Amino acid sequence: DVYKEKVVDIFKRIAKDLAGDVPLKVINDGEVTALAAVQKIKHGNVMGISMGSSEGAGYANKDGNLMGWISELCYVKLDLNPKAPTDPWTKGCHRGLSHL
Repeated sequence: DVYKEKVVDIFKRIAKDLAGDVPLKVINDGEVTALAAVQKIKHGNVMGISMGSSEGAGYANKDGNLMGWISELCYVKLDLNPKAPTDPWTKGCHRGLSHL
């Protein structure tokens, strides 16, 4: 179907069209933020947070390598207050989406 033909491998096709056989990886904007921080401050153990329509996040370990297990903060519980606001999309409370 069209989805399988046009969407599933879209990033692989873009990479091939733009750079030939050069490896390309698509990552979360928060991960890009963490990598930029590692380059700027010259050490790891960094959490990058990007603020946009949501909150992206990335974590670089002590060696400056991405861990890949933090990518979105918008659904992470941040507030233990039972009266915390809810977010307009999921109606969930205590989330980064309504706090950051």
